[in-house]
Amino acid sequence: MTYGNIYNGKNICTEGYYVKTSKESILKVDLGSDPFVRSVWIKTDKEIIMDFPRLGDRYVRAGICGFFNSARNGEFGEPPVWFHQITVSSYETIGDTLPLKKF
Repeated sequence: MTYGNIYNGKNICTEGYYVKTSKESILKVDLGSDPFVRSVWIKTDKEIIMDFPRLGDRYVRAGICGFFNSARNGEFGEPPVWFHQITVSSYETIGDTLPLKKF
């Protein structure tokens, strides 16, 4: 995610931890840092994590493909503070969906 601007405007596939909370829908490189570090906002109309919000905040390892956008001013997400966004065209979850312990 450090050099995400080189992928701006391209279709990409990447893998990471998909995190879904009541406030965030992001893909992270790792779960050991706050939500804004090494992460990308995920824009999707697909239910990547089933039974959300009934089961609460969750995460799952996922491969995600889609259109990548990058901006220097943090224009993506809700609130719009993320520098990168992927609009999902396809995905695959890897393993179990697990409860998220806060970052």
